[in-house]
Amino acid sequence: SHLELAEAYLEEGQPQKAIARWHYVLSRGISVPRDVAGPGDIHFGLGRAYEALGDRDRALAEYLRASSEDPANVDFSRKASEITKGL
Repeated sequence: SHLELAEAYLEEGQPQKAIARWHYVLSRGISVPRDVAGPGDIHFGLGRAYEALGDRDRALAEYLRASSEDPANVDFSRKASEITKGL
């Protein structure tokens, strides 16, 4: 799937390709089953990719979006908090 491919790209140190895959899914409005990606997961992945590229502003925006989609997910809010301290 596009999401698995995006994760693989990120793990292989190719964040630009990961970003392209996640944006493809978002731009097409592709329905993603909850067992594949929960609320906020795609934006969290985008945040990780932007952070890997050194783009902390865009990473923060994606972490905040992920957190707004799933406020109970402490990983999302923790990453947003961590990156805010570095700005």
